[in-house]
Amino acid sequence: MRGKRMSVLVCTVTDCMRQPFANDLCAMHNMRHWRHGDVLHRRKSVLRDFWEHVNKETSNGCWQWLGNIDRNGYGHMTYWKDGHVKNARAHRHSYEMLVGPIPRGLTIDHLCRNRACVNPTHMEPVSNVVNLQRGHAYHGHRITH
Repeated sequence: MRGKRMSVLVCTVTDCMRQPFANDLCAMHNMRHWRHGDVLHRRKSVLRDFWEHVNKETSNGCWQWLGNIDRNGYGHMTYWKDGHVKNARAHRHSYEMLVGPIPRGLTIDHLCRNRACVNPTHMEPVSNVVNLQRGHAYHGHRITH
């Protein structure tokens, strides 16, 4: 075997017993090295990533979402859960994380009328009809039945 390199039987990262994929690294560690320049790179926790995108220092008590804002003014977040990418509106994620599940059939109304606010004390689960009525009343529309 002169001139040929001996193949490695396991990934060269300590305690990894996976089969090498490229550069003597398993597929996972090779991808981490390629994407992040670090074979031991780990994703941030959803909780830590969430709080890095929140500004609690506002004069009106709103917790302003600093991450992505969709065209309707709602905060939007993407995270990993159970090996899959999940998308969520930031205010709904905040409410579920800090208060509990949103009751079936209800939506979240921003009592502060700030769609980018993720402060659960500024939110209330209500029916879609109530949410629309409150929104119309706030914007000066007359509600007719």
